Amino acid sequence: MSCWRRARWWIVVCALGLIASCGGGGDAGDTGQDSVARVEIVQTGLLLGTTGQTRQLQAIAFNARGERIDRAISWSSSRTAALAVDGNGLVRAASASGSAQIVATAEGVRSAPLLGLVAAPAPGVRLVDDVDVLSNPVDTDPTAAPSDTNTYRVTLAARVAPVVGERFFSTGSRAVAGEVQAVQPVPDGFEVTFVLVPLTELLPGLRIEERLETVPSLADLAPDIAAAYAVAQTGDRFVFTPRAAPLAPPAGRLQPQAATPVGTFAFNEGCETSFTGTSPEVPLPITMSAPPVFSLAIKPSLDLSLGEGEQRVVLLAEPQVDLRGSITATAAFEGKVTCKTRVFSFKLPVGGAISFFVGGVLPVGFGFEIGGRVAVADIGIGVANTTRALAQAGLVCPASVACGFNAEINNFTNTTTPTFNAPSLGDLRLEPSLDGFAFVELAIGNPFLQSLQFSAVQAKVGAKLATSLALQTAQILDTAYVSDYKVSLEFNAGLASDLDSVLNLLGLPAVASAVAVQQSLPLASTPKGTVSSNNADFVSGEAIDFRVNLTPDTVNFGPGVGPYNVQRVLLVRRTGGTTVDIASQTAAVGATEFVFPFVAPGPGSVSEFHAFVETRFPGLGVFPLEIGAAVPCPLVNWSGTATGGPFTSGLTAQLRFCGNQVLGSGAAFGQTGQAQGTINGSQIQFGLGFNLSGQATFTGTIAPGGQTMSGTHSGAGNVPGGNWTLTRVP
Repeated sequence: MSCWRRARWWIVVCALGLIASCGGGGDAGDTGQDSVARVEIVQTGLLLGTTGQTRQLQAIAFNARGERIDRAISWSSSRTAALAVDGNGLVRAASASGSAQIVATAEGVRSAPLLGLVAAPAPGVRLVDDVDVLSNPVDTDPTAAPSDTNTYRVTLAARVAPVVGERFFSTGSRAVAGEVQAVQPVPDGFEVTFVLVPLTELLPGLRIEERLETVPSLADLAPDIAAAYAVAQTGDRFVFTPRAAPLAPPAGRLQPQAATPVGTFAFNEGCETSFTGTSPEVPLPITMSAPPVFSLAIKPSLDLSLGEGEQRVVLLAEPQVDLRGSITATAAFEGKVTCKTRVFSFKLPVGGAISFFVGGVLPVGFGFEIGGRVAVADIGIGVANTTRALAQAGLVCPASVACGFNAEINNFTNTTTPTFNAPSLGDLRLEPSLDGFAFVELAIGNPFLQSLQFSAVQAKVGAKLATSLALQTAQILDTAYVSDYKVSLEFNAGLASDLDSVLNLLGLPAVASAVAVQQSLPLASTPKGTVSSNNADFVSGEAIDFRVNLTPDTVNFGPGVGPYNVQRVLLVRRTGGTTVDIASQTAAVGATEFVFPFVAPGPGSVSEFHAFVETRFPGLGVFPLEIGAAVPCPLVNWSGTATGGPFTSGLTAQLRFCGNQVLGSGAAFGQTGQAQGTINGSQIQFGLGFNLSGQATFTGTIAPGGQTMSGTHSGAGNVPGGNWTLTRVP
């Protein structure tokens, strides 16, 4: 064709309006200034049966308004050794078997990948192209429980002429796979009923080695969540702000699977209960005063390896969840209530016939579990929780060996701020717990056929706040009990109810190992410590020092990371059936030692005294936590020698080490006296007051193991200075 004829043809096409802009090559309204917002590959499925076979792909660019725009498209393949693609989107099978993900890109914006396959069908399996598939598949019985024996229907062109017992596998976007069960003539061809058969019986040489990643989109948002929250998306992160007036749920909303708590927020997955006295007619004993506030970033993916060697179907997720909410018990109960809400249902980017086997839906959401023993109503417990983790769970099948379940969590970080409120309880004991978690599940199968979606793997991760609380008197009277609370990472993963169907369809062996994994990692707990005194019994007017030493790695809410969690330390005395406050000290940040001087108004025992700590945990002022009852510092006998000038004498001592104090008595050079001093690590110094010649200062070092100590003394009066040594008496 000459240049003039080509130019004339181009002018005619422009004049007829068949393209909107001859210069820009875009659609109507395309000014050439619009940026590409998304790119879509027209085809959603691809199977090439032999080496060298080709297929032409197409892609479309869209602006932010959803309008098609004409932009240059580039193409790439994740595995060119299996499927190569040229700059025009022509795909060629480069090997006899394999897989690759094909991506189209315009102005740096990438499409969702197209999973392409190359594999020869088994003898007798017919390949069918999209032109001969006249409808999308539909469930024969949409209400049937998921099973690999369920059937679906699809309309095939008349020229296909299917026969009962034949097996098919489609090569394009339309999904057809399995064995014909029934054939019914219709005006355009045949309505065919299929049942799925194992993938290995349809494409026996197929080898897939891919990581299938989801692309988060507001289009995947659960209708109930969209009605209750305003949602803002920044990259992969979604921020959910409760609406002041929730919208009416759209038609087709998710229906709760069980009871939902009274309050302003209904959990679309329902609530499961396990507590005493429950029945379907009894309302849940919890309420939410406000919808939870949360943000979520998660891109679940599927690590898929099928064919020779090790085979894997492993769910991967890297959740980043910020969750804040509280629940109030409206009635006493013992047990647990677990409520979940689905936020997204991500679809794996898999279309065509292979979607029956490795396609799927990944529901993602969050939930609360309140449990334990709640003795009275109107107890509120809440948590502000930020969790980051890298988790995986799924099937791993070594070559020629039964499959095993594999689950693990790594790179975990968490910060938790709990809240609590409760009425006055008398001597009652409370043991409520609250678990705020994110969950992700994997349902294998075509995402549009409910009866052919098989729940395979489920996992959840979050932080659990567990409390055990009682008032002061109850803790004192029960010597085996102290109130406390703690936070732990909880990771649970397991294989789900439809596992057998998944294994059968993928041609994988049975699972031989454990099908569930539970991990609990302590994150934070209440302060712990000891309470000591410098004597055991006392008389009226005697001065006693009570010393509270908190274990350093327990004073922060989160060991070693803070924040400092001690508000006050209290000393109380239980005597004559009455508990009396003796003294309290407000804690300076970082403090671990608190000394309470006490002058006895009468005789008694230090065992009557107990120390408590009030933490900075909001709402727990009414529940100080017992550190313990006071015990006298142990009195240890020592024996050795002391030299002074030309003199050598036996040296004995009875010493108490109370914190950094040294207290007791001793004897040397025929004289006795009271001992008092300090200890700092292995260094010890104490004065020994001789009753005849004054006080000598003993300075020395405690040997490793604490069985001996030695040093020098200053001497006193007519006793010259010299050396000393002491050995612990068994």
